[in-house]
Amino acid sequence: MDNIQGNGTEPAGQPSGGYGQKGGWKKWLLIYIVIAVVVYGIIYYFFMRDTGTGTPTIGY
Repeated sequence: MDNIQGNGTEPAGQPSGGYGQKGGWKKWLLIYIVIAVVVYGIIYYFFMRDTGTGTPTIGY
């Protein structure tokens, strides 16, 4: 019963990892934005690149 404040795995006063860290939401926001950009790029590349109304390309 030496460590009353915790479960024995963390020193007292040290926050646990995950969403509870101060400023950790910025890291997760950046991760979500990067994933969204990658998914958008994949969808655009495979589904929307041939439906544009721009100048025709050589080879049609």
